[in-house]
Amino acid sequence: MKETDSLFIKKLPHFYSFAFVLIPDDLQATQLVVDSISQYLIVNRENLAKNKNNQEKLEECILQNIFELALKRFSQIKLSLNFTTDHRENFYRLETEERAALFLREVKKMNYEEIMWILNKTTGELKAILASARYKIFEIPESRELIVDG
Repeated sequence: MKETDSLFIKKLPHFYSFAFVLIPDDLQATQLVVDSISQYLIVNRENLAKNKNNQEKLEECILQNIFELALKRFSQIKLSLNFTTDHRENFYRLETEERAALFLREVKKMNYEEIMWILNKTTGELKAILASARYKIFEIPESRELIVDG
């Protein structure tokens, strides 16, 4: 169990950065991490007690829990979040799964198999999500958005 504790502590910044990408609020992101780790500990308590936990999958399980909870919570609180008019605004206009996929692939440099497992997507679905996210962020000129919105 001590090995698991130290792994949790070592990975906390990684978990928090992912949570904050999904819900850009300090308190909400922290709560996502706490709830995700708690959920993991509850579901895997027998294996942890017997020291049979798979540490390679532990990180992916926590990230998957964070993602699933964020999907539920973001829709409930998105109107209360305040996005500035800088480059982050376009990122947070993406769907939660698009933000998650883009962050895990581009920032955390995770491979497709890991991301597919965390997001519970097929290869084709993941590629479509990433393509859509990249298009929305990098290829839509602001002037075109104004015409569509106006």
